Amino acid sequence: MQVGDDAVPLCPNCLEPCDPLANYCPHCGSNEAINPLASYMPFVDLRLRIGMIGKLMRKTWDSATPRGRRILYGAVFFVTMPIFFLFSLPFMVIGKLRSRKR
Repeated sequence: MQVGDDAVPLCPNCLEPCDPLANYCPHCGSNEAINPLASYMPFVDLRLRIGMIGKLMRKTWDSATPRGRRILYGAVFFVTMPIFFLFSLPFMVIGKLRSRKR
């Protein structure tokens, strides 16, 4: 399948066309990465990871999800959450400090 020269990526949440160099949708603020390289960038990847944790929590509390999966999702969430905050908190603080200096 060939892609045209004027093709632009679409936001997976709102389906609006986005800038090819943007990492996330500027229209809806979705946590879904538009740029496939966003998952390899540590500061940009943080928002993607937070979005994944939100999806995991929604699946955990959704009554349509089977009980076994809900238990598994809840266990994964509560095991990985402290690790996530331990490693991501310094990056979030540094980002906030840099934005205040500007």
